[in-house]
Amino acid sequence: MGTLQPIRFGVFQVDFAGGELRRKGRKVKLQDQPFQLLTCLLQNPGGLVTREELRQKLWPSDTFVDFETGLNVAVMKLRQALGDTAARPHFIETVPRRGYRFIGQLEDAPEMRPSSQRPPGGLPVPVAPAGGGSGRSRALAPEPVKLAPRLVPFPLVRPRKRLWRAFAWGACATLCAGLLVYTLRPLPAPKVLGVKQLTHVGRVLQERVVTDGVRAYFTEIKGGRLDIAQVSVEGGESSTLPLPFSSTTMGISPDGLNLLVTNTVRTVENRLLWILPAAGGEPRRLGNIVADYADWSPDGKQIAFTRGSEIDLVNADGSGPRKLADLAGRRESAVFWSPDGGLLSCSVLNPADDIRSLWEVRTDGAGARPMLHNWSKAAPQAWEGEFLGAWTPDGQYFVFASVRGKSSSLWALRRRAHFWSRTPSSPFLLYTTPNRIWQVAAGKHGRKVFFVSSQDQRELTRYDSRSAEFTTYLGGLPARYISFSRDGRRAAYTTWPAEELWLRRLDSTVARKLMFASISRSFYSSWSPDGTRIAVDALLRGEQGIYLVPVEGGAPQKVAARDVGAHRPNWFPQGNALLYSADTPPDKAKPHLRVLDLDTREDRAIPGSEGLTHAALSPDGRQVAALLPDGTKLVLFDLKSRRRRTLASGAAFSDPYWSRDGAYVYFQDFLLGPAPPIFRVRARDGGTEQVTHLREQPPDQAVGYRLVGLAPDDSVLAGLILNNSDLFSLDVQFP
Repeated sequence: MGTLQPIRFGVFQVDFAGGELRRKGRKVKLQDQPFQLLTCLLQNPGGLVTREELRQKLWPSDTFVDFETGLNVAVMKLRQALGDTAARPHFIETVPRRGYRFIGQLEDAPEMRPSSQRPPGGLPVPVAPAGGGSGRSRALAPEPVKLAPRLVPFPLVRPRKRLWRAFAWGACATLCAGLLVYTLRPLPAPKVLGVKQLTHVGRVLQERVVTDGVRAYFTEIKGGRLDIAQVSVEGGESSTLPLPFSSTTMGISPDGLNLLVTNTVRTVENRLLWILPAAGGEPRRLGNIVADYADWSPDGKQIAFTRGSEIDLVNADGSGPRKLADLAGRRESAVFWSPDGGLLSCSVLNPADDIRSLWEVRTDGAGARPMLHNWSKAAPQAWEGEFLGAWTPDGQYFVFASVRGKSSSLWALRRRAHFWSRTPSSPFLLYTTPNRIWQVAAGKHGRKVFFVSSQDQRELTRYDSRSAEFTTYLGGLPARYISFSRDGRRAAYTTWPAEELWLRRLDSTVARKLMFASISRSFYSSWSPDGTRIAVDALLRGEQGIYLVPVEGGAPQKVAARDVGAHRPNWFPQGNALLYSADTPPDKAKPHLRVLDLDTREDRAIPGSEGLTHAALSPDGRQVAALLPDGTKLVLFDLKSRRRRTLASGAAFSDPYWSRDGAYVYFQDFLLGPAPPIFRVRARDGGTEQVTHLREQPPDQAVGYRLVGLAPDDSVLAGLILNNSDLFSLDVQFP
């Protein structure tokens, strides 16, 4: 009996005794079955080895496997080890539907020497006599330079135990390395497949959107009344739900059967929550709960709601109200439950700088913290930032809106990854638009994101007390803020939405844009007593502050920086100093008032003015009308005595404006319904009277109006807000 000696072909050498394949002397990693397959093919070099023969030799009759798949895998691994391909074979050729053939050239086939031992599990292999005798045995010996002759079957040698151990350790190391690479790989971003406009009414209000998976519910304004409306999640005609009072959407129960709504007469004493059957029916009060915003818990047992800076909880039947957390003076504009019920996400407005941000708090009241920290390279300015949002049903993503400059965008923040993946720290951009995005909702099935997109326009109007109507003023300028020179002949105004500063004479229709380099945004303006300069809080070359702009043209001069939150400048009657509000002082003090001497450039805080903002200086320069940071109180502050007294209390006041004679302060409460009235309060004794008494609601295309100033004759000027807003959806593939 004998043992087959090593065989060479090309750069490869086969060691049958050791069960090894080597390339240029280096061992090639090859599993047992592919090696046995190579051995079978080398038994019949150049000849066909059928698939049936391979099955019998590689898989015994008592082995139950998928033979076809196993053989294909073995051939694939053998070809990989040899660097061979099925398309252009050098060693292993496929004979279609029959089997395989070894076609390589055997460069060296040494004689097989006798051995007294039979290889384990193998068959005896005849060898040529040492003396070179003739006969059948000699015919089996191949010529050194010719293709090896047919060999009779010889034993299939299995690798030794140490080879299996080495292979196991290698496989384990490879698996661990693969898992490490897979875990640290960049996660794929969500993919937006399309955007679709669901409504075409142009009157979708900037209130919350909710869905039951089939319909989307939203708030629609028409003729000054707010109604709950619904539309298919695929779009189409919308319809309103019958309600005995004007209302807005807040939330939806987990089963989709009930809506959480609030009445729109939202004074401090009356912001009540109601539960409305989605299929129609009578609404019922949720106890005596007064709330700004609310949301239903995922299990349907609780409702979270906000009041000012507080987050509270109440049972779904209205019982057991309790305080959960207080975000230290920040006003919540919305609250959202996470799908697992463990977190509440909040959209927050900081009254100190009017910047929006997202916070989260655990439902046990602990761990209140910002959700995002310095994630964007562009720092937000006043009324910018991140706000509103919604969780995807699986809790993997939190989708939110962001505003920077004159564009809005939707982002998806991955909050929870699979255990084998890392969670990225930065959100993924989903969608951007020059329009304003106001509301965000996630679809029930995790593939849709709903949002309200609007294009607001402003039309300047004047209130006519005789007809009790707003009439067009100065041709209906798109003004957000307006101020007049002391002689009442010229006006400076900030347009919307461009936020540009313009100048015009009242007796002319020609307006002139105050152009200066890199001005991107301007806000409140104030004329100097001599009418030669305008003080304006603006964003110039990326720096927010108060600037002096020459009326006749010239470069603006920065006089107060944004690092103290400088805004709403007021000229003293002498024209040599400015009073302004400082909302974000660098020493972390409370908002307060400051005076800037334009001759000496001394900039000092006014003692006793802590906690006051949005200041308006009286015409005689002796008193200041200002708001508390949360906008709930209008305060009169005496600059000489440093004393203050409350003039009015409400829900959310606008900037105050003085009458020309200094007798009255005008203001508006934003939250008194869709057409909030404008008031004036007598500075002497605090007597308050309502100024606007509208006989008719604003037109259908208007969603409201805002007090923007007083005309030279002290008539009320308001910016009519003409809205073109609708409900849209994104089709998103979340990985």
